[in-house]
Order: sequence, then C-alpha cells, then structure tokens
Amino acid sequence: MEIEFKGNIILKGKIVCDTGLYIGESNDSLEIGGIDRMVMRDKKTDLPYIPGSSLKGKLRSLFELFNKDSLNNIRSEMIDKKDVGPCNCGKCLPCKIFGFSNDNGIYEGPTRIIVRDAFPDNETKEEFWNVNNDINRGTELKVENTINRVKGSAFNPRPSERIPKSSKFDFEIVFGIYCDEDKENFKEIFTAMKLLEENYLGGSGSRGYGQVHFDNLTCCFKSRECYISNNAEISHYDIGLLSEFDIQEFNL
Repeated sequence: MEIEFKGNIILKGKIVCDTGLYIGESNDSLEIGGIDRMVMRDKKTDLPYIPGSSLKGKLRSLFELFNKDSLNNIRSEMIDKKDVGPCNCGKCLPCKIFGFSNDNGIYEGPTRIIVRDAFPDNETKEEFWNVNNDINRGTELKVENTINRVKGSAFNPRPSERIPKSSKFDFEIVFGIYCDEDKENFKEIFTAMKLLEENYLGGSGSRGYGQVHFDNLTCCFKSRECYISNNAEISHYDIGLLSEFDIQEFNL
C-alpha cells in the first residue's frame, strides 16, 4: 500500500460525566483513615483530568469487541495465553486505526489516531474551585462498604475520590490520513464513541461509575496544503450531540 501524508482530521468536543467518574492513580502513602483510591490529577493545577491513554484504551477495547475480525483474533489468542492484550494482526480495522506492533512484519504506516489528555473546561474549573463542602479540589468523596450477606450489616468502609456528575472535559482526537481508505475508517471513531456512551469510562463501571456522553462535537480536515500555506481552505463540520448524529451522513 502506498503511504503518503494527505492531512489530519481533528475532532474536538466535550466529555460530559453523567455519573461520578473514577480514573485513579496509586496512593503510595496510605494513612489510617485516609482515602483508599485517589483520582488522577494534573500536577500543575491539582485538578482531575482524563488521560488520553484511558480514553484511547477504552475506545479500542470496545471497538475490538465490536469488530468481528479483531474479536476472532483475540479469542484465538485466549486459547493459548492467560493474559491477552489488544489485537496485533495488523489487518483488521482496530489495528489500522489504533496501531499495532511490527512484530509480524506488516507495515501500514503510522498509528492513525492521537488522543489528547482531556482537561476540565472553564465552567467546570470554576465549579471545582468554588467553596463547597461536598466538592474538594474537583472531586467528591464516596464511601463504599462490604456487606455481610447473612446479617445484612455493612463493614470495612472504603473512602474513594471520584469526579462529580455533570463535570465537563475538553477533548481532542487527531486522525492522520495516509491513504484513501483512512477517511472512511475515521467514521469508526464515532462508532467506538457511541459504544462508550453505552458502556463506561474508568473504573467501577459495573457499580455505576463512569457513564459519559459526548457533546459540542466539531470536526475539521486540514489537508497537506494547510501545513504549507496559510491560505489553504480548511473543511469544517459541526456535529453537536453524538447521540443525535447519523454517522452515514458524515462526509468531510
């Protein structure tokens, strides 16, 4: 396949938390009575954020389960291995979009997708810094317990941080176009995002955490000429709310 840089598709928008969200980091200095699970924080602002690796990893894993080729590859790997990573066949759509190692000698060009870290928007930052007994440095405290199923009593309380409902984060995805099929493959990013809206982001999703949706979506295509001349035309596309967007109508 002939590989040549033709341009970038840039997708921007908001990640809106419909429930509390937990994406954590290790707490090496756990104290008695302290918080068991700490959220990931930006070291500069001390506010929580959504790492691009977490968003990309979840989009990939859901799309791999959705795509028949990658799902069959993963299932065949599970027969021989206990620990199975992402598909690495180099031929299925998830591999073409999200990347793969070159151990098998296949080369289809660079990874197409770049997922930036997502930081709270200005409105959310104001709410985070607003003095509130329930919200501290952008998180709420949720205490979970272990239930004795015979007595019905709760014990072993575990305090945990999580990002509160209605928080909004600015996100950006850059998708490189290197061959003719890439523009069509880009549509599968919307498929993965719709799958995520019906799943969860971060940890403890089966316990109600991590429900999100995507809003205020905009998309633009910057051709190769845009990086050479400031007068080159940039194609724009307003999407809005993902749940109301028809993927088949997209043509950038």
